[in-house]
Amino acid sequence: MSSFKNSWKDYLLSNPDLDISNKHLPKIKELSDPATPFGTSFEEISKNQGICFICLDPTESFIQLVHHCHVLGGSWSNPKKVFVGILGSDKSAKPIQLISKSIKVIKSKTFSIAELIGDEEMVKFSDSKQAKNEFQFRYIIPIPHILTKAYLALKEVDPHSVAQVFFEAMLEFDR
Repeated sequence: MSSFKNSWKDYLLSNPDLDISNKHLPKIKELSDPATPFGTSFEEISKNQGICFICLDPTESFIQLVHHCHVLGGSWSNPKKVFVGILGSDKSAKPIQLISKSIKVIKSKTFSIAELIGDEEMVKFSDSKQAKNEFQFRYIIPIPHILTKAYLALKEVDPHSVAQVFFEAMLEFDR
């Protein structure tokens, strides 16, 4: 049972072929632009190895990982396209369908990079009045494999912890 329990996580952490996405950061960033329709982004991303998605859960208390994304349909005999992926990487991983019309563009206030990487006590995510910088995004964002590995190494996947480890991973990657 333990090999089943960790199989997705182990696969994502140990497959060197997935690192190819790290070479395509500008394209991933371009496809995460809220001005690009989600369906267009998803289709392009699903064709490329190593790119996962992160999204904020409905309670807005933790970040979820969606991997192995694919487009089903879109053919002459089945013109309707269905966007699917796997949510999670442990024994509770499950296939999901992403409904493109439910993927909304959100305009929100956020914290500066200094606040995100600073003392955890300084940033109170529950008090959004402290956030000053405007940020426009979707609730679901594509990430390269280096960030997937950073995410999978975390014990807690709250927004602050994920932001910190992503920042650190990108600093290390740029060195």
